[in-house]
Amino acid sequence: MSKEQVEEFMQSFKLFDKNSDGIVNIAELETILRSLGQTPSKEELATMIKDVDTEGKGEISGDQFLVMMATKMQETIDPIEACFGAFDKNKDRRIDATELQAVMESLGEKLTLEEIKVMIRALAAPGEDHVTFDTFAKLAKSQQKI
Repeated sequence: MSKEQVEEFMQSFKLFDKNSDGIVNIAELETILRSLGQTPSKEELATMIKDVDTEGKGEISGDQFLVMMATKMQETIDPIEACFGAFDKNKDRRIDATELQAVMESLGEKLTLEEIKVMIRALAAPGEDHVTFDTFAKLAKSQQKI
């Protein structure tokens, strides 16, 4: 989890910790998660709290909230990593033009290497000729929100 994500999560936690005691209950947790763009069911909320609530009080601290969010993020990344692995044939954590071309051909898309390079440049960080896992994951997560 990045420093920025920790700060965003803790800012939301503190904002919705109504009595500023460093603890949130299930209703406050629901509000926090909705502010972060998530829509868990009551059952999911209860499970999330139970998974990190070491004292069994039905509430969590800021530190427990961060553990919960890190776990939730990992669950989100796993399918993305599996998808990335289908493209990353040589397992170097990068997708280059030849790897993308092979995947596109397996899907019945006949694109020239130059067309593939244009696609890579559109997705890659400036000046790079490949897409890293981090870039791929950010793109995939942004598409999940749509």
